[in-house]
Amino acid sequence: MKATTIITAKIRPDIYQLSKQGNKQYEVRDESFQGAEAIRYIRADDSKLLGIYRLGPEDALDRTHDNLLQALAGVSLEMFDGLFPRTETKFCITCNGVKTLYVAHIGKHLESVEDLFREESCAED
Repeated sequence: MKATTIITAKIRPDIYQLSKQGNKQYEVRDESFQGAEAIRYIRADDSKLLGIYRLGPEDALDRTHDNLLQALAGVSLEMFDGLFPRTETKFCITCNGVKTLYVAHIGKHLESVEDLFREESCAED
C-alpha cells in the first residue's frame, strides 16, 4: 500500500500560464510541499481548477538564495518580492517576512488525479 499526497495551491492565472507555456519549471512557496507527489493548481480569485502536475522533491532554501529562487520561480523581481516579502524594519517597527522558501520541480501535466493513481499503480507492478 502507498500513500499519495496531492497538495492544492492557489495561484494567479498569469503565473499559472507561465507554467503551462513552459517558462516556469519550478514551484516556489513559503510552505513545505510535505513530500507531495503532485500539485493541484486552483485560481486564487475563484478556486476553479487550472491543472494538475507531478511535483519533484523539494529543497528548503534561506533568503540568501533569493536570486536563484527568483530565477527558478520564473517571475519578475518585483513580483517575487511581492509574493515573498523579506523582514524589514521601518521607523523602529519590524515586519516579519518569509525566512525560508521551498522549491520543487514542476513535472508532467496530468489530465486528472486518476492519471496519477494509474501511473503509481503501474509503477508498483
